[in-house]
Amino acid sequence: MFRLGAAAQVARAGARNYATLREIEMRLKSIKNIEKITKTMKIVASTRLNKAQRAMQASRVFNESDTEFFKNAEPEETLSEKTLLIVVSSDKGLCGSIHTQISKAARRRIEELNGNVDVITIGEKAKVQLNRTHADKLKLAFSGVGKAEPTFHENAGDMITANSILYNRTRQAVITNELVDIITGAASLD
Repeated sequence: MFRLGAAAQVARAGARNYATLREIEMRLKSIKNIEKITKTMKIVASTRLNKAQRAMQASRVFNESDTEFFKNAEPEETLSEKTLLIVVSSDKGLCGSIHTQISKAARRRIEELNGNVDVITIGEKAKVQLNRTHADKLKLAFSGVGKAEPTFHENAGDMITANSILYNRTRQAVITNELVDIITGAASLD
């Protein structure tokens, strides 16, 4: 009626549900490693955030001075019938359809002004798109605005590399000449 093998199989299957001490230790170790990685990621993120906040604080001075300047500036009546249109976009195209929408709006504005307009672009994408249809209106284009300038440290690193190579070549030439003198002098003694 009851088989012994069936009871043994149930016991073995139940035994597999209990984790061994070694498995628990391995799980704890992996959890601790994940915790360390998470802490490191938080540190990296906070460092990047602090850097971005410092850059924002540094640029805030320029924003305030621009705001103050334009608040106090009164436009003069001009006799020119041309309008200056400044189109601002980014240099790279990872912003969805924003560049296309900006270019369409600029084209509409140029048509509203009956083509009596000069265009200045800030950003590579706007320049490329407007250059296709209104190249004659495009007077000036800026790209790379807002990119970090090369630092003194980077430039000094290039100089040090160049100077050390020059120094090493000069030193190598002196040592080679000394070795030639020693070898030729030793050959003349024989």
